[in-house]
Amino acid sequence: MEKKRILIVDDEENMCSALSDVLEEEGFFVSTAIDREEALRLISNIEFDLLILDIRLKGTDGIKLLSEVKEINPHIKVIIMTGYPSLDSAIEGTRLGITDYLLKPISMESLKASIQNALNQREKEKEKLELSKRLEEAEKKILKLEETLSQATKLASLGKIGPAMFHEVKNILSIMNISTYYLKRNIETNDPKIKKHLEIIEKEIEHSHQIIMGLLNLSRKEEKTIPCDINQLLEEAVSLMSHELELKGIKVIKDYAGDIPVVFLEPNEIKQVFVNLILNAEDAMPKGGELRIITGKDDNCIYIKFSDTGCGIKKKDLEKIFTPFFTTKKEAGGMGLGLVVSKEIVEKYGGSISVESEENKGATFTIKFSLPQNKQVREVVKQDGKEDKDFNR
Repeated sequence: MEKKRILIVDDEENMCSALSDVLEEEGFFVSTAIDREEALRLISNIEFDLLILDIRLKGTDGIKLLSEVKEINPHIKVIIMTGYPSLDSAIEGTRLGITDYLLKPISMESLKASIQNALNQREKEKEKLELSKRLEEAEKKILKLEETLSQATKLASLGKIGPAMFHEVKNILSIMNISTYYLKRNIETNDPKIKKHLEIIEKEIEHSHQIIMGLLNLSRKEEKTIPCDINQLLEEAVSLMSHELELKGIKVIKDYAGDIPVVFLEPNEIKQVFVNLILNAEDAMPKGGELRIITGKDDNCIYIKFSDTGCGIKKKDLEKIFTPFFTTKKEAGGMGLGLVVSKEIVEKYGGSISVESEENKGATFTIKFSLPQNKQVREVVKQDGKEDKDFNR
């Protein structure tokens, strides 16, 4: 265990020598100084844990020296000893953060008790500083992770992310989780701010893990189509994006019709489309806003609408919005592929996607799918006990 470092400053050499001998026998690393210059030189070169200071030094104001010491080493603990106590020096010393104020002649029992108390305080402060540093590093990692997850979401929505990247991010989350567990187990603190930050980090780690699992599911491709509940797929897509939307001040209003029939689709591909359209709305509302998602049934089709309160789309850009590599957000690093991929997926299942917008008045993207009318779907619906009259038209 590393020895605690103590600096004794007293203009009486015999006092310095006597205290030094006793404290070294107690296992401390001790240095001494008899004047201001030597004291400041030592303080500048060695990180002391404790300063024992006689405030009546020849040619020097001890309180002024204490102020200079605190500028160099603000975390050092200080015990003042004096044979000439005064209210002013006690008040000023307290203002500068002294731990104790001892009167000469000093008993070794009281000095040892004072030293132990001061060093215990110093140790707790060191732990808090170390904890604060680790918390700051963890919070930076979380911010970096959120950026990575945001980019991963965009890549996953384009089908351009593989398991290797998920593996790396999950490793980072595991390390952060273990580190947080260690901090909670090994550092005692009653500081409510530190406890709160630890709770926030734990919550963010868990949320990030949920996002990763959602992205992993989103990136999986299944060749077969199955009867899909559009409202349920929307819920999963919104859940995946909910944290990011909340951080950016975007309120999601869900207006789902309750009588939407199932549609034969590959669910992860359709969730890609929904995530793309949510991302598109998010980019259109950098200062926050409202995203309304509506589902309904009309004639022989079901529809899904994504309406945002963002910047809208210029009239001249509307006809190019589904063109490969066309983007209105080059400054944000947009690739101009999200809507193209979405259109291809929707049309692959016999659907259509369109947009209505005016500049500065938001945009509405509408997806439509023809209602399934074949025998296979009717059988699925019957088995679920949810046969819809629309299937029998």
